[in-house]
Amino acid sequence: MKLTNHSVQRMKQRNINQEMIMLANIFGEPSNKGEKIILKRKDIHRIMKVLEVLERRGGITIVDDQDTLITTYFNDSFNRKLKSNSDFNFI
Repeated sequence: MKLTNHSVQRMKQRNINQEMIMLANIFGEPSNKGEKIILKRKDIHRIMKVLEVLERRGGITIVDDQDTLITTYFNDSFNRKLKSNSDFNFI
C-alpha cells in the first residue's frame, strides 16, 4: 500500500503504525460504500483470543507450496522425546 505524505503525517500525529494498518486491512470490514476499512473492538477481541491460543501453543507453522496449504501444526507439538533414538539403543 502506498502512503501519501498526508497519511504519514496523520499516522505520526495519531501514533498509528504500519502494523496497525496491516491488521486493519486483514481483519477489518469494508464500509458500505467501500471507501474505508473499519476494525471494530469486537473484531479485536476475536483476534486477541486467537492470538492467546497461538501464544500458549508456541506459535504456528504452516507449510505451503505457492498458494496451496500442505500442512500446519502448533510449534509446541513436536516432542523431542519421541524422536529420540534412546529407546532403540542395543547394547
